[in-house]
Amino acid sequence: MTMSGSQFENGVYLNVILEQITADVLKKMVPHWGGMGKWNKQDCIHFLSRTMPTAEGQQFVWKNSSPFERAAIGFIRHDLSRNLPPNMNAIALRAAMTGATTPISTTAGYYGERPINWLQPLFEKGLVFHPTGYGYQMPSEFYGSSGYIINGPGLTNAPQLDMSTLPRIPIQAAPHPKRTMMRRPQAVSLTHLSFVRALETVGDIKINKTGTRAIATASSNKITKVLAKSGWSNAEDFAYDGQLFVQPVSAYLMAARESQLLEVDESDTMLSLALSPEEFGELGYVRQTQYLLTGILAATDWLEDLGYQPYNDQYYDSGRDYAIGRELLLMALRMLPAEKLNDFVGIKTLSQIIFQRVGQHFSIIPQRPSKPYRGGYYRDPNEKSAAETKHVQELAKWNIQITQLWHEHEDAWLQQVFSSWMYAWGLVELGFDDSSSIPSSI
Repeated sequence: MTMSGSQFENGVYLNVILEQITADVLKKMVPHWGGMGKWNKQDCIHFLSRTMPTAEGQQFVWKNSSPFERAAIGFIRHDLSRNLPPNMNAIALRAAMTGATTPISTTAGYYGERPINWLQPLFEKGLVFHPTGYGYQMPSEFYGSSGYIINGPGLTNAPQLDMSTLPRIPIQAAPHPKRTMMRRPQAVSLTHLSFVRALETVGDIKINKTGTRAIATASSNKITKVLAKSGWSNAEDFAYDGQLFVQPVSAYLMAARESQLLEVDESDTMLSLALSPEEFGELGYVRQTQYLLTGILAATDWLEDLGYQPYNDQYYDSGRDYAIGRELLLMALRMLPAEKLNDFVGIKTLSQIIFQRVGQHFSIIPQRPSKPYRGGYYRDPNEKSAAETKHVQELAKWNIQITQLWHEHEDAWLQQVFSSWMYAWGLVELGFDDSSSIPSSI
């Protein structure tokens, strides 16, 4: 759950939250906002509720935040400005993707360190709260990544992250491929427009009342039939110019829904077009594709390698990890050096860079081998030394495992991302080293 500044109006709601935080935690929070002195709980609440919404207080926090914390704050502001509920594990991974050093967590529990543990300083500063039945607690004391309250007043003056200011990724250009292919913007725009026209022909689209706003099968089938007359297919093996795009109709539908090109009605039972085909056509290729790009980044029920996957059919909510993976990939592309934008980049090289920054803590593979847990207390020095040696060996073995799994699965998935919607929407030029239909560079 997120709260904007207006929902914390006059600090009333903020006071309610602060009242439920223990005095010890509040006393540690106060210095982060420039306060000092031996205050009781009410003094802390009075100071924080007055200081958090001010530009002076926020500037004090910002100046005393690490590059990683600033990146995380910037991504939270970015998501809030677009009315997107920030996923805190995703925020932490995106901050790590900038290259900023991740903090050493002191809150990792039985399950080991998770990305959200890196955000402990934001919880300690009162920029993010986690409500529980026992008040507002630190991220070590729960499992999951939902149920947070963002301190809207405490972020109103925090700058959004400017991707153009991030350090560029050092990367070697790939040799120029033997052959290349890319879709022209005019052709892509016509494809987009044919989809929107099909939606207008179908009219209101029924959605299931499952809480996930899944498009009803009957409506999806009707749209597919209308598009089939224009040469579309929603097959598992449909290809643009020989490039596999699994169930493109489903991909377009999910992207349109998530970008609010398809708006939900007040009854939460129907979707309808927010723009007419004429209005959508006037946007031009760039803005049309930006609409769909925003949507596909957030889509959790269409997966590049599996097609449409309703939430109830997913294994461990894997769709959320795919959405995070797309966001991390887009970040990597945006962080390429300007002088490399006209060069080709190896897909495996790009994959390795993403792995180096987040691969130990992220994967689209459900139930990847867990990081060996380092625990136990040993009185005997020899027993302790043997346990530490064993842990180092297990950690080395685990690193080899996850590296191999990444290159088996994520490398292939990245190739599917580039050859499916990114190619179909004219976002990348594909490079091929031989007669294979699988691209090796972009």
